[in-house]
Amino acid sequence: MGCCCVPRESDHGAAAMSITSYPVRVSHVASAIEMVAIPGGSFIMGSETGAPGHQADESPPHRVQVDPFWMSAHEVTWDVYLEYMSECYTATGAKNPVPPGADAVLGPSDPVNKGQWQIDVSVKGRKPVSGVTHLAARQFTKWLSKKTGQFYRLPTEVEWEYAARAQSQAAYCFGDDVSSLRKYGWYLDSFDKDVEPHMQRVGLLKPNAWGLYDMHGNVAEWVMDQYGSYGDHRRAVVWPRGRYGQVARGGGCDGFSDELRCAVRVRSTPEWQEMDPQVPPSLWWLATDRAVGGFRIVRPLRAPSETGKQRWWGPDDELKEIVEKMEYKGTVIEPATIGNHKE
Repeated sequence: MGCCCVPRESDHGAAAMSITSYPVRVSHVASAIEMVAIPGGSFIMGSETGAPGHQADESPPHRVQVDPFWMSAHEVTWDVYLEYMSECYTATGAKNPVPPGADAVLGPSDPVNKGQWQIDVSVKGRKPVSGVTHLAARQFTKWLSKKTGQFYRLPTEVEWEYAARAQSQAAYCFGDDVSSLRKYGWYLDSFDKDVEPHMQRVGLLKPNAWGLYDMHGNVAEWVMDQYGSYGDHRRAVVWPRGRYGQVARGGGCDGFSDELRCAVRVRSTPEWQEMDPQVPPSLWWLATDRAVGGFRIVRPLRAPSETGKQRWWGPDDELKEIVEKMEYKGTVIEPATIGNHKE
């Protein structure tokens, strides 16, 4: 059974509310998911024209108010993601069930390239998940929510940048001095020239001021939002649409230092599945050599309605049409089969 410690909350307004960090424990997984309390506040999102590495889509810089929330200290790792996959397969025993109802949890199909995705948990379990689609990441948060009794989801683009900066308005969480980046993030210059960049176990480097690890590099992380201009981000979230165009943040181990800045935005494209031999490509797995398709999770201060939760977990209407037009390849977990939770 999975369970979750519920932290204490004060009776004040959201901006002033005091929250505490806590672990999320999942059955059959040795390591807990450490949820870090992120204080509410405001920050300047984006970067100024003329700032080192600035890209046009980081403008205009604009102030955003953020409520307190919890974010996982690390990127979601293979040990817990494989438990999600294992429970999917155990629960159904079926490879191509009828597309499920709104309350069921979708599970990923077999990996596109089994050789590429063989995971030795003893070695790679604490390495970050990579190569999963935006839908797969959202369904993982749905599974974890059903399993623990607490609402989890992907971070919004606003939440991600706010948490990554940890009150820094510089290029990186620690300032502008690129020479310090190796202490905080895995990227091209972290490796010898004759060594191919590769993802590392989470938490080996220094965290930012709020206790979040690997916000720079290792693997680019999904956020909830569809890519758009910063005019769109006056709203809390820009809802995703279809297969591609969702935003990833933080850069990967194969990126240059400029690509790991707090303000950098990357959107997914069909090229992220260019190595997939399936037509149409998988709903669950990316097929690229790039260090993309990782994610971390967020718990907001207040859970939305049941209808609101389904919107966070997806699929959106456009993606539902895609699912209906192609043979659904994956598994289904009905809520009744997920382990009882304790709050």
